[in-house]
Amino acid sequence: MAGLAVLALVNAPRAQAGQIQYKSVIPDPTWVVHVDADALRKTTVGIAFLEELSKPEMQAKMDIFQGIFSFDPRKALHGLTLYGASLEPSDGVALIYADVDAGRITALADLAGDHHSFTNKSYVIHTWVDPKDREKNPDAERTYATVYEGKVVVFARKESRLMEALSVLSGEKPGLKNRGLFPKPDAESTFTVIQAAARKFDFPDADGHAAIFKLAKSASLQVGESKSNLMATLALVADTEDNAKQISVIAQGLLALASLQGDKGDIAKFMKAISITREGETVAVNLKLAEADAVSMIKSAPGLEKEEKGDKDDKGDKGNKGEKVEKTDKGEK
Repeated sequence: MAGLAVLALVNAPRAQAGQIQYKSVIPDPTWVVHVDADALRKTTVGIAFLEELSKPEMQAKMDIFQGIFSFDPRKALHGLTLYGASLEPSDGVALIYADVDAGRITALADLAGDHHSFTNKSYVIHTWVDPKDREKNPDAERTYATVYEGKVVVFARKESRLMEALSVLSGEKPGLKNRGLFPKPDAESTFTVIQAAARKFDFPDADGHAAIFKLAKSASLQVGESKSNLMATLALVADTEDNAKQISVIAQGLLALASLQGDKGDIAKFMKAISITREGETVAVNLKLAEADAVSMIKSAPGLEKEEKGDKDDKGDKGNKGEKVEKTDKGEK
């Protein structure tokens, strides 16, 4: 979405940590997702991912992005926090920390369409409509964005949510105190890259995969690096132990089904790296994958593997043609 790119335009100081700032999130969110970009760049998997983005076939796209936005997410992004007061997309808020020219937000908002700005509590608020959204719906929702203290770009689909976020950032209103929404990071983890949590699930017609979340009262996810392994844990907490047992049975069944459908190569390695455990009312889906395997999966991702293979084939064809010409020449001589 164009709004996300615009929101990344802020001149945040290097001292701004990439780790999640709980006090910057509303006290009672339905869901929260945080990505620590600084930590990602220090992990083996993160380095491999950035190397893929720096290859010629991707570099051209990154150059175009950087030329337009004066922002290279591979280097300038430090942290990204997304949260919502409900499951409605219009209630979502984004907090983005990055090292770029804050003045670009106005220019880019102008490009988005129907842009204007106004002042609310000394904050200069920019608002616009995404052209793609306007094409689909003449009454499409607007996007609202502002820069908080030259450090954070805040954006939302509702002005009220934007102002609420600013009140929390400034300390005028209290922020999230965690209260068990996020489990403590794994003591063995070298880096925690992704943290996410959700609660207040409401799936009236849930079945199949969604039945797991209907039985759970909350869920949390942590992804990081530990001892040359990519580690991830999805924890589902139920109201009762019986519901936790049902979640465990469903999860085991889904894992077995997925394992049967992908019994070769990288998919098989990935499925074997997953385990499911239950302790009381909590069911944990754990991933422990060797970083070497994770890097191999990144490099063999659809599109990349095909392109690399094509390059090798081209070189091989040229070599073979060269040999044939040489033998023919010798024969003629």
